[in-house]
Amino acid sequence: DNKKVLWISSNSSVATVAEGVVTAVKAGQATITAKSDDGGKTATCEVTVKGDPAITSLSELTATTATFTGHLDVPSSDLSFSQVTVYYSNAETFNLNTANKRSTTSFDGEQNFSISLIGLKYNTKYTYCVVVKVKSEEIFGEVKNFTTENVVVEASVDESSITITTALMTGIVTGLSDADKSQIEVGMFYSSEEGKLENGQGTKLTASEISLDNVVSFELSGLVPETTYYYCAYATNSTSTAIG
Repeated sequence: DNKKVLWISSNSSVATVAEGVVTAVKAGQATITAKSDDGGKTATCEVTVKGDPAITSLSELTATTATFTGHLDVPSSDLSFSQVTVYYSNAETFNLNTANKRSTTSFDGEQNFSISLIGLKYNTKYTYCVVVKVKSEEIFGEVKNFTTENVVVEASVDESSITITTALMTGIVTGLSDADKSQIEVGMFYSSEEGKLENGQGTKLTASEISLDNVVSFELSGLVPETTYYYCAYATNSTSTAIG
């Protein structure tokens, strides 16, 4: 007649129980006991709460890259069956099934690892989730987000460099790290027709290199004497473009 059951956890700092529902708190072991209200019947179950097998942090963030470093904590016999994956997306709604991903199965002697997301959009919010797979078991981390750095590009002309048919231009790109330089093309368009630049037309020049202080140079040649020219600098990778 009395169907009331009392639920007890031997270690509530590891796992709690209420109405038969067990909630993990932290790594460890606990005994869950179901006891009839009249004390006549009991049943127990040993519960093991596994800790997060990986400690991961976003260690570096630039305009085009995000680097995650971390430490795996699994039995050495399982290391060759382990994989860490970062799922990431700049979509308004994060969906693990459609997100981009980068994985690693490379770990050093202390189980440290590194994963770099490259070719990201400038000044863009990304949502991500780190998933650790050990053998056939997948452990999902929290869904978090980061915003990439912005890129600004400016160009100016050295008045003293202007001749009848040439001009020397200098461009400065802010927001770039050394790691970004290999991902980005910096260039400029110029034309004697103002409206052409708005349509991405005109003569195009690409900087051969970006200096240590993020300065680029362009030499405009074959100019028509006594003509007004319009110019625009840009920085671009495969996913986004910053326009001066």
